[in-house]
Amino acid sequence: MRVLIAALGSLGDLHPHLALALALTDRGHRVTFATSEAYRERVECFGLPFLAMPPDVPDVRKQPGLVRAMMDPRRGTERVVRELVLPSVGDAWRRVEPTAAASDVVIVGLLAFAARLAAEFHGVPWVSTALQPSVMFSAADPSLISGLPAAEAVRRLPLPLQKVALATAGLLADRWMEPLAQLRDQLGLGPFSGSPLLHGQHSPVLSVALFSPRFAPGMPDWPAGVVECGFPFDRRIDGGELSAGLEAFLASGPPPAVFTLGSAASLEPGDFIEVSARAAIEVGARAVILSGKDGPRGPYPAADSIWLEPWAPHAVVFPRSWAVVHQGGIGTLSHALASGRPMLVVPHAHDQPDNARRAAALGVARVLPRVRYRADRAARELRALARNPAYSSRARTLAPVIARERGAEVAAVAIESVVAGMANVT
Repeated sequence: MRVLIAALGSLGDLHPHLALALALTDRGHRVTFATSEAYRERVECFGLPFLAMPPDVPDVRKQPGLVRAMMDPRRGTERVVRELVLPSVGDAWRRVEPTAAASDVVIVGLLAFAARLAAEFHGVPWVSTALQPSVMFSAADPSLISGLPAAEAVRRLPLPLQKVALATAGLLADRWMEPLAQLRDQLGLGPFSGSPLLHGQHSPVLSVALFSPRFAPGMPDWPAGVVECGFPFDRRIDGGELSAGLEAFLASGPPPAVFTLGSAASLEPGDFIEVSARAAIEVGARAVILSGKDGPRGPYPAADSIWLEPWAPHAVVFPRSWAVVHQGGIGTLSHALASGRPMLVVPHAHDQPDNARRAAALGVARVLPRVRYRADRAARELRALARNPAYSSRARTLAPVIARERGAEVAAVAIESVVAGMANVT
Protein backbone atom coordinates (compact mmCIF):
# COMPACT_ATOMS: atom_id res chain seq x y z
CA MET A 1 0.00 0.00 0.00
CA ARG A 2 0.94 3.63 -0.49
CA VAL A 3 0.13 5.24 2.86
CA LEU A 4 -0.02 8.84 4.00
CA ILE A 5 0.02 9.42 7.75
CA ALA A 6 -0.82 12.94 8.90
CA ALA A 7 -0.49 14.01 12.53
CA LEU A 8 -0.13 17.28 14.43
CA GLY A 9 0.56 18.05 18.07
CA SER A 10 3.20 17.31 20.68
CA LEU A 11 5.60 14.38 20.82
CA GLY A 12 2.81 12.51 22.58
CA ASP A 13 0.86 12.81 19.33
CA LEU A 14 3.82 12.25 17.02
CA HIS A 15 5.30 9.09 18.55
CA PRO A 16 2.20 6.82 18.33
CA HIS A 17 1.83 7.76 14.67
CA LEU A 18 5.53 7.13 14.09
CA ALA A 19 5.12 3.69 15.67
CA LEU A 20 2.25 3.01 13.28
CA ALA A 21 4.36 4.20 10.34
CA LEU A 22 7.17 1.84 11.29
CA ALA A 23 4.76 -1.07 11.79
CA LEU A 24 3.36 -0.51 8.29
CA THR A 25 6.85 -0.12 6.84
CA ASP A 26 7.91 -3.37 8.51
CA ARG A 27 5.03 -5.05 6.67
CA GLY A 28 6.27 -3.80 3.31
CA HIS A 29 4.15 -0.70 2.77
CA ARG A 30 5.37 2.69 1.55
CA VAL A 31 4.60 5.37 4.14
CA THR A 32 4.90 9.14 3.80
CA PHE A 33 4.67 11.06 7.06
CA ALA A 34 3.13 14.55 7.16
CA THR A 35 3.62 16.69 10.24
CA SER A 36 5.10 19.96 11.49
CA GLU A 37 8.47 21.04 10.08
CA ALA A 38 9.98 20.94 13.58
CA TYR A 39 9.76 17.14 13.51
CA ARG A 40 11.51 16.64 10.15
CA GLU A 41 14.73 15.21 11.58
CA ARG A 42 12.85 12.96 14.02
CA VAL A 43 10.81 11.47 11.14
CA GLU A 44 13.60 11.22 8.58
CA CYS A 45 15.95 9.43 10.99
CA PHE A 46 13.68 6.38 10.55
CA GLY A 47 13.99 6.55 6.76
CA LEU A 48 10.45 7.80 6.25
CA PRO A 49 9.67 10.32 3.49
CA PHE A 50 8.72 13.58 5.21
CA LEU A 51 6.06 16.06 4.16
CA ALA A 52 5.94 19.41 5.94
CA MET A 53 2.36 20.14 7.00
CA PRO A 54 1.50 23.42 8.77
CA PRO A 55 1.30 24.62 11.42
CA ASP A 56 4.72 24.34 12.95
CA VAL A 57 5.26 23.80 16.67
CA PRO A 58 5.06 27.20 18.42
CA ASP A 59 8.35 28.70 19.56
CA VAL A 60 8.00 29.63 23.22
CA ARG A 61 10.63 32.37 22.81
CA LYS A 62 8.73 34.04 19.95
CA GLN A 63 5.13 33.15 20.87
CA PRO A 64 5.00 32.94 24.67
CA GLY A 65 1.40 34.12 24.80
CA LEU A 66 0.19 31.43 22.41
CA VAL A 67 2.09 28.69 24.23
CA ARG A 68 0.61 29.83 27.54
CA ALA A 69 -2.86 29.96 26.03
CA MET A 70 -2.51 26.43 24.62
CA MET A 71 -2.03 25.03 28.12
CA ASP A 72 -4.86 27.01 29.70
CA PRO A 73 -7.02 24.54 31.67
CA ARG A 74 -10.30 26.03 30.47
CA ARG A 75 -9.70 27.20 26.91
CA GLY A 76 -6.48 25.45 25.91
CA THR A 77 -8.05 23.05 23.42
CA GLU A 78 -10.08 25.83 21.83
CA ARG A 79 -7.00 28.01 21.47
CA VAL A 80 -5.01 25.18 19.84
CA VAL A 81 -7.76 24.59 17.29
CA ARG A 82 -8.78 28.17 16.56
CA GLU A 83 -5.47 30.02 16.84
CA LEU A 84 -2.90 27.43 15.77
CA VAL A 85 -4.38 24.74 13.53
CA LEU A 86 -7.29 26.27 11.61
CA PRO A 87 -5.57 29.46 10.40
CA SER A 88 -3.17 27.28 8.37
CA VAL A 89 -5.63 24.60 7.22
CA GLY A 90 -5.75 25.95 3.65
CA ASP A 91 -1.97 25.86 3.35
CA ALA A 92 -1.93 22.39 4.91
CA TRP A 93 -4.48 21.21 2.32
CA ARG A 94 -2.28 22.42 -0.55
CA ARG A 95 0.74 20.61 0.94
CA VAL A 96 -0.89 17.21 1.48
CA GLU A 97 -3.40 17.06 -1.39
CA PRO A 98 -1.06 15.68 -4.11
CA THR A 99 0.29 12.94 -1.83
CA ALA A 100 -3.18 12.03 -0.59
CA ALA A 101 -4.38 11.72 -4.18
CA ALA A 102 -1.63 9.17 -4.91
CA SER A 103 -2.23 7.13 -1.74
CA ASP A 104 -4.21 3.94 -1.16
CA VAL A 105 -5.14 5.04 2.36
CA VAL A 106 -4.74 8.20 4.44
CA ILE A 107 -4.33 7.87 8.21
CA VAL A 108 -5.51 10.98 10.02
CA GLY A 109 -4.68 12.22 13.51
CA LEU A 110 -7.26 14.29 15.38
CA LEU A 111 -5.97 17.72 14.31
CA ALA A 112 -4.89 16.79 10.77
CA PHE A 113 -8.11 18.17 9.27
CA ALA A 114 -6.56 18.99 5.90
CA ALA A 115 -5.47 15.39 5.28
CA ARG A 116 -9.00 14.13 5.87
CA LEU A 117 -10.39 16.67 3.42
CA ALA A 118 -7.80 15.67 0.82
CA ALA A 119 -8.71 11.99 1.19
CA GLU A 120 -12.42 12.71 0.88
CA PHE A 121 -11.85 15.02 -2.09
CA HIS A 122 -10.06 12.26 -4.02
CA GLY A 123 -12.21 9.38 -2.80
CA VAL A 124 -9.31 7.77 -0.95
CA PRO A 125 -10.19 5.72 2.16
CA TRP A 126 -9.23 7.49 5.38
CA VAL A 127 -8.60 5.92 8.75
CA SER A 128 -8.78 7.92 11.97
CA THR A 129 -6.67 7.44 15.06
CA ALA A 130 -7.71 7.92 18.68
CA LEU A 131 -4.81 8.27 21.10
CA GLN A 132 -6.75 8.75 24.33
CA PRO A 133 -10.15 7.59 25.61
CA SER A 134 -11.44 11.12 26.17
CA VAL A 135 -11.89 11.56 22.40
CA MET A 136 -14.42 8.71 22.30
CA PHE A 137 -16.98 11.01 24.00
CA SER A 138 -18.94 8.13 25.47
CA ALA A 139 -22.06 8.87 27.49
CA ALA A 140 -21.72 5.40 29.04
CA ASP A 141 -18.18 6.24 30.23
CA PRO A 142 -18.13 10.05 30.39
CA SER A 143 -14.82 11.78 29.87
CA LEU A 144 -13.62 14.49 32.21
CA ILE A 145 -13.39 17.16 29.55
CA SER A 146 -10.93 19.93 30.29
CA GLY A 147 -12.53 23.35 30.06
CA LEU A 148 -16.11 22.14 30.28
CA PRO A 149 -17.83 24.03 33.10
CA ALA A 150 -18.67 21.82 36.08
CA ALA A 151 -17.09 18.85 34.29
CA GLU A 152 -17.20 16.62 37.35
CA ALA A 153 -20.89 17.40 37.88
CA VAL A 154 -21.65 16.68 34.21
CA ARG A 155 -20.05 13.24 34.58
CA ARG A 156 -22.54 12.37 37.32
CA LEU A 157 -25.62 13.14 35.22
CA PRO A 158 -27.97 10.30 34.17
CA LEU A 159 -27.27 8.80 30.75
CA PRO A 160 -29.97 10.75 28.84
CA LEU A 161 -28.64 14.04 30.23
CA GLN A 162 -25.08 12.97 29.41
CA LYS A 163 -26.16 12.66 25.79
CA VAL A 164 -27.70 16.13 25.91
CA ALA A 165 -24.48 17.53 27.39
CA LEU A 166 -22.43 15.92 24.62
CA ALA A 167 -24.75 17.29 21.93
CA THR A 168 -24.43 20.76 23.46
CA ALA A 169 -20.64 20.45 23.54
CA GLY A 170 -20.76 19.46 19.88
CA LEU A 171 -22.68 22.59 18.94
CA LEU A 172 -20.13 24.73 20.77
CA ALA A 173 -17.19 22.95 19.15
CA ASP A 174 -18.75 23.33 15.70
CA ARG A 175 -18.57 27.11 16.12
CA TRP A 176 -14.80 26.78 16.33
CA MET A 177 -14.74 24.83 13.07
CA GLU A 178 -16.32 27.39 10.75
CA PRO A 179 -13.11 27.93 8.69
CA LEU A 180 -12.93 24.20 8.07
CA ALA A 181 -16.61 24.05 7.11
CA GLN A 182 -16.01 26.88 4.64
CA LEU A 183 -13.09 25.01 3.05
CA ARG A 184 -15.23 21.86 2.75
CA ASP A 185 -17.87 23.90 1.00
CA GLN A 186 -15.32 25.37 -1.43
CA LEU A 187 -14.14 21.85 -2.24
CA GLY A 188 -17.71 20.69 -2.86
CA LEU A 189 -17.61 18.16 -0.04
CA GLY A 190 -20.75 19.31 1.73
CA PRO A 191 -21.26 19.48 5.50
CA PHE A 192 -19.64 17.13 8.00
CA SER A 193 -21.72 14.11 8.99
CA GLY A 194 -20.98 14.90 12.63
CA SER A 195 -18.97 17.33 14.72
CA PRO A 196 -15.34 16.93 13.50
CA LEU A 197 -14.09 17.33 17.06
CA LEU A 198 -16.57 14.90 18.61
CA HIS A 199 -18.05 11.74 17.08
CA GLY A 200 -17.55 13.08 13.55
CA GLN A 201 -13.78 12.80 13.94
CA HIS A 202 -14.00 9.01 13.62
CA SER A 203 -13.76 7.46 10.17
CA PRO A 204 -16.77 5.40 9.11
CA VAL A 205 -14.29 2.93 7.61
CA LEU A 206 -11.97 2.34 10.59
CA SER A 207 -10.85 4.16 13.72
CA VAL A 208 -7.84 2.66 15.50
CA ALA A 209 -7.81 3.35 19.24
CA LEU A 210 -4.14 3.37 20.25
CA PHE A 211 -4.64 2.96 23.98
CA SER A 212 -5.01 0.01 26.29
CA PRO A 213 -8.33 -1.73 26.92
CA ARG A 214 -7.10 -2.13 30.50
CA PHE A 215 -6.92 1.66 30.74
CA ALA A 216 -10.31 2.26 29.10
CA PRO A 217 -12.40 -0.70 27.94
CA GLY A 218 -14.65 -0.31 24.92
CA MET A 219 -18.13 1.09 25.43
CA PRO A 220 -21.37 0.19 23.62
CA ASP A 221 -21.87 3.77 22.41
CA TRP A 222 -18.44 4.09 20.80
CA PRO A 223 -18.69 4.84 17.07
CA ALA A 224 -18.96 1.84 14.77
CA GLY A 225 -15.69 0.70 13.28
CA VAL A 226 -13.47 1.37 16.29
CA VAL A 227 -10.75 -1.22 16.91
CA GLU A 228 -9.03 -0.95 20.31
CA CYS A 229 -5.42 -1.85 19.59
CA GLY A 230 -3.46 -1.12 22.78
CA PHE A 231 -0.63 1.29 23.42
CA PRO A 232 1.78 1.51 20.45
CA PHE A 233 5.10 0.92 22.20
CA ASP A 234 8.17 0.69 19.95
CA ARG A 235 11.68 0.58 21.40
CA ARG A 236 13.07 2.21 18.26
CA ILE A 237 11.12 5.33 19.19
CA ASP A 238 10.77 5.02 22.96
CA GLY A 239 14.26 3.78 23.82
CA GLY A 240 17.62 5.49 23.95
CA GLU A 241 20.68 6.05 26.09
CA LEU A 242 20.72 8.02 29.32
CA SER A 243 23.35 10.72 29.68
CA ALA A 244 26.50 9.77 31.56
CA GLY A 245 25.63 12.21 34.33
CA LEU A 246 22.12 10.86 34.82
CA GLU A 247 23.37 7.29 34.70
CA ALA A 248 25.92 8.07 37.41
CA PHE A 249 23.28 9.78 39.58
CA LEU A 250 20.91 6.82 39.31
CA ALA A 251 23.70 4.44 40.27
CA SER A 252 24.80 6.51 43.25
CA GLY A 253 21.83 5.87 45.54
CA PRO A 254 18.30 4.52 45.95
CA PRO A 255 15.76 4.96 43.14
CA PRO A 256 14.57 8.58 42.85
CA ALA A 257 11.20 10.05 42.08
CA VAL A 258 11.12 11.22 38.45
CA PHE A 259 9.33 14.49 37.69
CA THR A 260 8.37 15.43 34.12
CA LEU A 261 5.91 17.60 32.21
CA GLY A 262 6.27 15.67 28.96
CA SER A 263 6.79 17.69 25.78
CA ALA A 264 3.85 20.11 25.53
CA ALA A 265 3.45 21.23 29.15
CA SER A 266 7.22 21.65 29.49
CA LEU A 267 6.95 24.60 27.09
CA GLU A 268 5.13 26.48 29.87
CA PRO A 269 6.42 24.89 33.10
CA GLY A 270 5.69 27.77 35.46
CA ASP A 271 7.14 26.90 38.86
CA PHE A 272 6.95 23.13 38.35
CA ILE A 273 10.70 22.60 38.66
CA GLU A 274 11.07 24.68 41.81
CA VAL A 275 8.01 23.11 43.48
CA SER A 276 9.12 19.60 42.53
CA ALA A 277 12.59 20.11 43.96
CA ARG A 278 11.21 21.51 47.21
CA ALA A 279 8.71 18.66 47.53
CA ALA A 280 11.42 16.04 47.03
CA ILE A 281 13.66 17.68 49.63
CA GLU A 282 10.77 17.91 52.09
CA VAL A 283 10.10 14.15 51.91
CA GLY A 284 13.80 13.29 51.88
CA ALA A 285 13.64 11.64 48.45
CA ARG A 286 16.15 11.71 45.66
CA ALA A 287 14.72 13.21 42.50
CA VAL A 288 15.33 13.40 38.79
CA ILE A 289 13.60 16.42 37.27
CA LEU A 290 13.24 16.49 33.48
CA SER A 291 13.25 20.21 32.90
CA GLY A 292 12.66 20.51 29.15
CA LYS A 293 15.16 21.88 26.67
CA ASP A 294 14.88 25.46 27.97
CA GLY A 295 15.57 24.43 31.58
CA PRO A 296 14.20 26.15 34.69
CA ARG A 297 12.67 29.60 34.33
CA GLY A 298 13.94 30.75 37.70
CA PRO A 299 15.91 29.68 40.75
CA TYR A 300 15.28 26.29 42.29
CA PRO A 301 16.74 24.68 45.40
CA ALA A 302 19.89 22.81 44.41
CA ALA A 303 20.90 19.76 46.41
CA ASP A 304 23.02 16.65 45.95
CA SER A 305 19.77 14.65 46.01
CA ILE A 306 18.35 16.53 42.99
CA TRP A 307 19.41 15.87 39.40
CA LEU A 308 18.18 18.21 36.65
CA GLU A 309 18.15 16.77 33.12
CA PRO A 310 16.67 18.43 30.00
CA TRP A 311 15.20 15.16 28.72
CA ALA A 312 15.50 11.40 29.05
CA PRO A 313 13.53 8.60 27.37
CA HIS A 314 10.62 7.83 29.67
CA ALA A 315 10.63 4.14 28.81
CA VAL A 316 14.21 3.93 30.10
CA VAL A 317 14.21 6.22 33.13
CA PHE A 318 10.76 5.50 34.63
CA PRO A 319 11.51 1.86 35.53
CA ARG A 320 14.52 3.08 37.53
CA SER A 321 12.40 5.32 39.77
CA TRP A 322 10.24 4.57 42.80
CA ALA A 323 7.48 6.95 41.65
CA VAL A 324 6.69 9.13 38.63
CA VAL A 325 5.23 12.63 38.86
CA HIS A 326 3.88 13.81 35.50
CA GLN A 327 1.32 15.92 33.68
CA GLY A 328 -0.95 13.13 32.51
CA GLY A 329 -0.39 13.31 28.77
CA ILE A 330 -1.29 9.97 27.23
CA GLY A 331 2.23 9.24 25.98
CA THR A 332 3.86 9.94 29.33
CA LEU A 333 1.14 8.08 31.18
CA SER A 334 1.45 4.98 28.97
CA HIS A 335 5.14 4.68 29.84
CA ALA A 336 4.42 5.27 33.51
CA LEU A 337 1.88 2.43 33.43
CA ALA A 338 4.34 0.15 31.65
CA SER A 339 7.08 0.95 34.17
CA GLY A 340 5.18 -0.54 37.09
CA ARG A 341 5.75 2.52 39.26
CA PRO A 342 3.06 4.39 41.19
CA MET A 343 2.45 7.92 40.05
CA LEU A 344 1.29 11.37 41.04
CA VAL A 345 -0.52 12.96 38.12
CA VAL A 346 -0.60 16.77 37.88
CA PRO A 347 -3.03 17.43 35.00
CA HIS A 348 -2.89 20.75 33.18
CA ALA A 349 -5.32 20.75 30.22
CA HIS A 350 -6.73 18.85 27.22
CA ASP A 351 -7.01 15.08 27.84
CA GLN A 352 -4.85 15.16 30.96
CA PRO A 353 -7.60 15.45 33.64
CA ASP A 354 -9.44 12.49 32.14
CA ASN A 355 -6.27 10.40 31.88
CA ALA A 356 -5.47 11.24 35.49
CA ARG A 357 -8.94 10.17 36.62
CA ARG A 358 -8.59 6.83 34.85
CA ALA A 359 -5.14 6.16 36.32
CA ALA A 360 -6.50 6.90 39.81
CA ALA A 361 -9.42 4.53 39.19
CA LEU A 362 -6.91 1.77 38.41
CA GLY A 363 -5.42 2.31 41.86
CA VAL A 364 -1.95 3.19 40.56
CA ALA A 365 -2.05 6.98 40.93
CA ARG A 366 -2.97 9.94 43.02
CA VAL A 367 -4.05 13.22 41.42
CA LEU A 368 -3.11 16.79 42.28
CA PRO A 369 -4.43 19.46 39.86
CA ARG A 370 -1.87 21.90 38.51
CA VAL A 371 -3.45 24.86 40.30
CA ARG A 372 -2.88 23.08 43.62
CA TYR A 373 0.66 21.90 42.90
CA ARG A 374 2.62 23.37 45.79
CA ALA A 375 5.58 21.90 47.61
CA ASP A 376 3.71 20.97 50.80
CA ARG A 377 0.80 19.39 48.90
CA ALA A 378 3.07 17.53 46.50
CA ALA A 379 5.11 16.25 49.45
CA ARG A 380 1.93 15.05 51.15
CA GLU A 381 0.90 13.16 48.01
CA LEU A 382 4.33 11.58 47.64
CA ARG A 383 4.22 10.41 51.25
CA ALA A 384 0.79 8.89 50.61
CA LEU A 385 2.20 6.94 47.66
CA ALA A 386 5.14 5.73 49.72
CA ARG A 387 3.13 4.75 52.79
CA ASN A 388 0.39 2.81 51.02
CA PRO A 389 1.91 -0.30 49.39
CA ALA A 390 -1.30 -0.91 47.43
CA TYR A 391 -0.28 1.72 44.85
CA SER A 392 3.02 -0.03 44.11
CA SER A 393 1.43 -3.48 44.20
CA ARG A 394 -1.26 -2.56 41.68
CA ALA A 395 1.26 -0.79 39.46
CA ARG A 396 3.54 -3.84 39.40
CA THR A 397 0.63 -6.16 38.64
CA LEU A 398 -0.66 -4.06 35.75
CA ALA A 399 2.72 -3.22 34.18
CA PRO A 400 3.48 -6.53 32.42
CA VAL A 401 0.07 -6.54 30.77
CA ILE A 402 0.48 -2.97 29.53
CA ALA A 403 4.12 -3.37 28.46
CA ARG A 404 3.27 -6.35 26.22
CA GLU A 405 0.85 -4.31 24.11
CA ARG A 406 1.82 -3.69 20.52
CA GLY A 407 -0.92 -1.38 19.38
CA ALA A 408 0.84 -0.24 16.20
CA GLU A 409 1.12 -3.78 14.87
CA VAL A 410 -2.52 -4.53 15.67
CA ALA A 411 -3.58 -1.30 13.96
CA ALA A 412 -1.45 -2.06 10.89
CA VAL A 413 -3.19 -5.41 10.43
CA ALA A 414 -6.61 -3.79 10.82
CA ILE A 415 -5.74 -1.12 8.23
CA GLU A 416 -4.52 -3.74 5.76
CA SER A 417 -7.73 -5.73 6.18
CA VAL A 418 -10.00 -2.75 5.65
CA VAL A 419 -8.14 -1.45 2.58
CA ALA A 420 -7.98 -4.94 1.05
CA GLY A 421 -11.69 -5.40 1.66
CA MET A 422 -12.53 -2.12 -0.03
CA ALA A 423 -10.31 -3.01 -2.98
CA ASN A 424 -12.14 -6.35 -3.39
CA VAL A 425 -15.50 -4.58 -3.38
CA THR A 426 -14.45 -2.20 -6.13
